[in-house]
Amino acid sequence: MRAVEGRHEEARLPGQGAILKISLGLAVLAGLGFAAAYAETVTVDVEGESFDVEFTGDVTVTGTEFDLDFISLRFMLDAADGGTLDLTLPRSLIDESCGGLDGEFLILVDGEDDPSSVTEGEKTDTARMLSIDVQAGATEIEIFGSTLAGASQCPEVEPAPEPEPEPAPVPEPEPEPVPAPAPAPVPAPDPEPVPAPSPSTAATQCGPGTILRDGACVLDDRCGPGTVFKDGQCVIQEAPAQPVTLRTLGRDLGVGFFVAFIGAGIIGVVLGIAARAHRL
Repeated sequence: MRAVEGRHEEARLPGQGAILKISLGLAVLAGLGFAAAYAETVTVDVEGESFDVEFTGDVTVTGTEFDLDFISLRFMLDAADGGTLDLTLPRSLIDESCGGLDGEFLILVDGEDDPSSVTEGEKTDTARMLSIDVQAGATEIEIFGSTLAGASQCPEVEPAPEPEPEPAPVPEPEPEPVPAPAPAPVPAPDPEPVPAPSPSTAATQCGPGTILRDGACVLDDRCGPGTVFKDGQCVIQEAPAQPVTLRTLGRDLGVGFFVAFIGAGIIGVVLGIAARAHRL
């Protein structure tokens, strides 16, 4: 029974010939993979300066051309069956970057722009990787950038203007002193009440020939008519002097002239009568 099982196990194990064939097949596949992964190099000469461009894929690069006026790099192809071309472009040769910002290359395959056929891979400080799908029979790929071997189409960046010096601070004017408010007017004190005149003072205010009695001025009956009580005795009352005015002066002068005129008239009549009697 065990012998039968041993024969079955030997039948399941591969022979030495089969193992040799499998090893050879794996070696061939590894060699093909190594050959496919091995990168080729094409040299681009621009104005006496040489640059190496690595490429891999199903398409072969047969030559290169450049145009400094249009900042473009052209690759001649052998793509009878079509395929993919992977390029490693040195930034020192061609780049699409202005102001430190990377842009997208414009890529034409036989003069046609097909962005869907282009894939950008890894970027480094020194190179950019492109993978381009190429149709069968394509003859060239042209890549347009912003710089090519030192030539540039980036707009010139004007230097930032120097900051103007800040003006010296202007001292703020000192505030003018605010005048003190005028003191409020002090109200004048109320006038003191004038005391009522005493009897002696009131007596002097009564007219001549009258005295103050029981708060009223009455005739002074202590002396006879035409006299007044003065300094403790009765004296003749002097008529009050009337003030001389133009009216009274004119009246007195008129009366004097009238009396003189009447007198002169009477004298003239008497003299006339006497002279007439003398003639007779």
